[in-house]
Amino acid sequence: MVTIQSQRYFVDVGFGSSGPTHPIPLVHDRVSVNVPPQTVRLNHTNIPDNTSRDSDKLLWVYEHRNADDAPWTPTYCFTETEFLPADFTVMSHHTSTSKTSWFTYKVICTKMLMDPGTEQIVGDVTLFETAIKKRIAGKAEALTTITSEEERIRALEEHLGVKLSEAERTGIQGMVSEVK
Repeated sequence: MVTIQSQRYFVDVGFGSSGPTHPIPLVHDRVSVNVPPQTVRLNHTNIPDNTSRDSDKLLWVYEHRNADDAPWTPTYCFTETEFLPADFTVMSHHTSTSKTSWFTYKVICTKMLMDPGTEQIVGDVTLFETAIKKRIAGKAEALTTITSEEERIRALEEHLGVKLSEAERTGIQGMVSEVK
């Protein structure tokens, strides 16, 4: 969360293609356009697993939907509790080392696409494992299917602008996520 001129905002720059593309005011049920036609909102509520129904224990639930007539999809939730660097270290350690975290065995990279005329985000290009897809205005297009690690390295640079060092190129060898 950040505060700008006494207004608190939710900001998440690393969630991926369904994540927020701009700061969202910390206001219950205010709908905003994300990457058209996708809309997002924050819902200040309890979640099913909460053991307490006290109003002071509500969570902020980030939700998105890909069309106005589609149901809202709860994506994740958070509290207003302040986190310190040590907290982020522990959370990052789990997601990057636990065998139950898909970040340890899948490769994903997303690049948002901006319309240079309006400076608005209009879509994304996402690599997920062995596929690269481009999505603009809610319409997805498969760009390529990857059959080797060398192809993935080239595709990362060509489609997402990510140039790997030699150490990064060899670092995936022998890993469960290596394309063979």
